[in-house]
Amino acid sequence: MKQRITLIFLLLLSSYSKSYHSYFRNYSVENGLPFIQTNTIFQDSKGYLWIGGYGGLSKFDGNIFQNFSPKNGLINYSVTTISEDNKGRIWIGTIKGISCYDGNKFTNYNKENSIKIGLENETINKIICNNEKIWIATKKGLYYFIENKFYKIENLDFKINTMLETKDNQILLGSDLGVFSINKSNNKVNFIGSCPEISAITEFENNFIITTLSGLYKLNPTTKNLIEFKDEHVNSKKLNSIQCIDNIVYIASDDGLIKLEKNVFSNYKISDYYNSNLISCLWSDDEKNLWIGSYAGLYRYRSDDFISYSKEDGITSNFIFQVLRTKQNKLFVASGGNGIYIENKDGVGFKNYSIKDGLIDDYVWSACTDKNGNIWCGTNEGISVYNGQIFKSFTQANGLLNNFCITTFCDNNGVIWIGNKGGVSRFENDKFTTLKFPEQLDCDVSAIYKTKNNDMLFGAYQGGLFKYDGKKLTNFGKEIGIKSESVMAIEEDDFGNLFIGTFDGLFIYKNKKLINLDSENGLSSDLVYQLKIDGKGKYLWIGTNQSLNRFSLEKYNKTGEKSIYQIGKNDGFSGVECNTGAVLLEGDSTLWFGTVNGLYRFNIKEFKENTRPSKTAITGIKINYEISNLEIASKLDYEQNNITFYFTGICFTNPEKVLYTIKLEGYDKTWRPASHINIANYPNLPPGNYTFKVKSCNNEGVWNNNAAIYTFSISPPWYKTLIFRLVAIALIIVFVYLFLRNRANNIRETERKKIEQEMAIAENELKALRSQMNPHFIFNSLNSIQHFVISNNSEKASKYLNKFSKLIRLILSHSEKQLITLAEEIELLKLYVELEQVRFEGKFSLIFEIEKDLDIDFIELPTMLIQPFVENAILHGLAPKEGKGILKISFTNSNSNIICIVEDDGIGRKKSYSMKGTGNSNNLSMATKNTTERIELLKKINDKEYSFVIFDLEENQKSGTRVEITFPNDI
Repeated sequence: MKQRITLIFLLLLSSYSKSYHSYFRNYSVENGLPFIQTNTIFQDSKGYLWIGGYGGLSKFDGNIFQNFSPKNGLINYSVTTISEDNKGRIWIGTIKGISCYDGNKFTNYNKENSIKIGLENETINKIICNNEKIWIATKKGLYYFIENKFYKIENLDFKINTMLETKDNQILLGSDLGVFSINKSNNKVNFIGSCPEISAITEFENNFIITTLSGLYKLNPTTKNLIEFKDEHVNSKKLNSIQCIDNIVYIASDDGLIKLEKNVFSNYKISDYYNSNLISCLWSDDEKNLWIGSYAGLYRYRSDDFISYSKEDGITSNFIFQVLRTKQNKLFVASGGNGIYIENKDGVGFKNYSIKDGLIDDYVWSACTDKNGNIWCGTNEGISVYNGQIFKSFTQANGLLNNFCITTFCDNNGVIWIGNKGGVSRFENDKFTTLKFPEQLDCDVSAIYKTKNNDMLFGAYQGGLFKYDGKKLTNFGKEIGIKSESVMAIEEDDFGNLFIGTFDGLFIYKNKKLINLDSENGLSSDLVYQLKIDGKGKYLWIGTNQSLNRFSLEKYNKTGEKSIYQIGKNDGFSGVECNTGAVLLEGDSTLWFGTVNGLYRFNIKEFKENTRPSKTAITGIKINYEISNLEIASKLDYEQNNITFYFTGICFTNPEKVLYTIKLEGYDKTWRPASHINIANYPNLPPGNYTFKVKSCNNEGVWNNNAAIYTFSISPPWYKTLIFRLVAIALIIVFVYLFLRNRANNIRETERKKIEQEMAIAENELKALRSQMNPHFIFNSLNSIQHFVISNNSEKASKYLNKFSKLIRLILSHSEKQLITLAEEIELLKLYVELEQVRFEGKFSLIFEIEKDLDIDFIELPTMLIQPFVENAILHGLAPKEGKGILKISFTNSNSNIICIVEDDGIGRKKSYSMKGTGNSNNLSMATKNTTERIELLKKINDKEYSFVIFDLEENQKSGTRVEITFPNDI
């Protein structure tokens, strides 16, 4: 190199260097990371963190690690660098080539398949994606990838360790030979400066800060002056990576994390775990968290808001019960079991004081300073007062109520108040006086506070809240409505709000109104041990047994809003459980907390609010409980209607506080209430079009209103499709038409048959009428009448004519009816038989038999049903007989039927037919035939039992005929 670079050694030291015990959250194999040796970290445009190491590749959303290895298609286990191109593809460099991941599959480039497209070296040190070009730094030079081909930059045959894309869109190259730049347009290489074994480069205040394997350098790109930082923190150390966040430079070394702020170096010990301080890489995410890759996994660091003090600082006890600042401006710490600790003169570390130094007891519950600067220490065995040199102790023998001294308090008048078991001791004018609580109370005084009205308030464990106005002691808790029996902390603001911490949450009392806040309102726990208002009166800090809470006094006093923000272990407050009264405010912004896990300092100014909204993504979908890789706007079958969505809101600052709200458009009418649940299941969705939307907020409630969206549709079953419905409607119309047409035809046919039946019945009735109005009968009847007239037998003629006319009238009357009563039928038959007896001059006699139980006035039968059979018996059976015959007509009841029997002892059917010359006894008379047809019609019309049977009687050389006629009794 022709140009000589001047190396200037600059000593950049402040008056002191700091060593911190800040909070570093660890992610390792137990959390899902597939390796502990971390080589590289990268955040993509979607917010995911990608971690590469000796064991593969991992994608992290703050909660879950998704891991990749050669089994998934990754080219090699040892990942060295990660980047993202403008198409959203992730480029992964390894010791055996390159993998490109498009979200579904890996495309690999190594000697076997990439030599044809220009990549000759497989050891990849760094990848940078810039617009269309992919820049690759290797062990043997620099390549770029464009249009699916690798190109090597000429004259760069040496090892390129790292690259940096600058703010002015340059590419800087860090090598063992120095710093180079490359023009991305024409690929021209320029030498910037000489620096040995460069490992990383970053921009800082218009300069480049360079880490090497032997120290730290600053390079001025204009003058090309190279300055080495001379400090014990970086001198001759192997420095592996560098990052800048808000004008603070963080440096990774083989011996922990180094911070450079305002020309002051500070060293951070990450953890006591083996290899945790061997740091290989750093990355700053878009929430300004620093990610640290070590040989013991992955760590996250945010700020120095919480600093812990431990054995290295001289505090050997974990139980811290009181913190205060002495008159000599030294920090004083009271512990449970190890006495007290007072800060050393140089501000580094603490000195311990215990029984051996004159302290009355090593279990120190509380402490306060009097107006002379003496420290009053309350213990299990009494009070010890430390004047800076010696301890002076007081016990019950000196006037204390008892030796159990839990709380100490010095009021603005210099009076020392001591909370004991069952009451309070007061030290004033060099003597103790006591104030006893009601005897029935077995309580410990845990809090003492003097209000702006100069009232003394005493909070007691298992006792409640008491007020002392200088004259009398009253149960103030009962007066204002506090039901809690344990009051542990008291505080008052400038707006007149009195805050009372209890085992039932926080109570706020003002103007005789009491409000209670507990875990249901956002507190981390109902057990409140500490209360402190910060110097600006902006927040009330609430210490509980399950973390710290920040209550906004500004919002409450202005609008009444109860805004509570929980601060726990993942925010840096590793103490978790606070101790009663162990809180100190210094200035406006520094709070000290005593916990069961040590002493913590909280610098409010160092607290970094996270204003970056979370990035929301839908991470998975299950259909009918099976994982699916459906694309957006997919159409599902109607049976694929049980859908589960998995989603995440990427917030690395504190992912446990992320909230989600969801809505399935087409199903949900409104957004669902916010919750921590990142799964949504929709079973048995009906067919339709849907859009699933999910939004998330970060750890401080900042919502990202750009919802992650997934649209899909569920097809209806075939029997609910439009085509099916149209076809079904058409078929229904056709069916209805055919049904109606067939029904109309059936109605017409029924009506036709009915008409035909009615006509047939009418015709039969007319035939029956004609048979009863037999012309021969009428002619013979008229001849008989004439005979009676000629023989001057006018009386017989008149009677005959009278019966004849009555019979004709009955026949004509009955012919208009469908049914007549049995009584009417009997009357007609009797008239008819009487006329026939007259006509045949006593040729036969009549016998009528009617069963006694028959109600002949209510039993009905069709008209003109029996008369034809009676006529046949007379004309064809009895009339031709020699001698006198007998006609018998009977009516009997058989179940639900009526049986009529017409019986004669005439010549019988066989002889009657032979006399007529037919010779066939099976031939029916016209009357019988008509009656048969009529009975068949009646059976069809009424669906009732109608029948008749004819028997030939031949016994003892006698002959005759019997007809049995059956008809229903319930017509």
